[in-house]
Amino acid sequence: MGLTREFLREMKVDSARTNTRIEKFANLSTAHLTDEVRWHLDKILTPTPAWRDDLTICDREYGYWVRVPAADNNSFAQQPECLRACFELAAADGASWILFDVDEDPLSALPDYDNGAASVINETPLVRLAPAADKTPKAGGHLDA
Repeated sequence: MGLTREFLREMKVDSARTNTRIEKFANLSTAHLTDEVRWHLDKILTPTPAWRDDLTICDREYGYWVRVPAADNNSFAQQPECLRACFELAAADGASWILFDVDEDPLSALPDYDNGAASVINETPLVRLAPAADKTPKAGGHLDA
């Protein structure tokens, strides 16, 4: 759990007296990003869309740091809907960065794309592969179909 305002008050931390600029970040689940947005953030899909080039991104093994663009930025409207929703939520809370992390629990205020929400690339639905059938021999040498 992060430092609360009450704790900071008790510790007499004066945030107005820092030597560096201190910025807030929002911690959001990567589940709030569609598969294709994650693939573009990872540069797995090519060509790279213009919206990705307009972002400041630092990828991590288990997620991304993404700078929240200004809502009046010309490219903001070009961002995928799932990113815009995350940016708007984070900006409303005063965050200038988002840490998208696979271990963070999804928020009910945002869509959870790991929980059956639709994914689309160029308006073509993605097919989620079903787990492979169990081909382990059963008693008597029979395989499950």
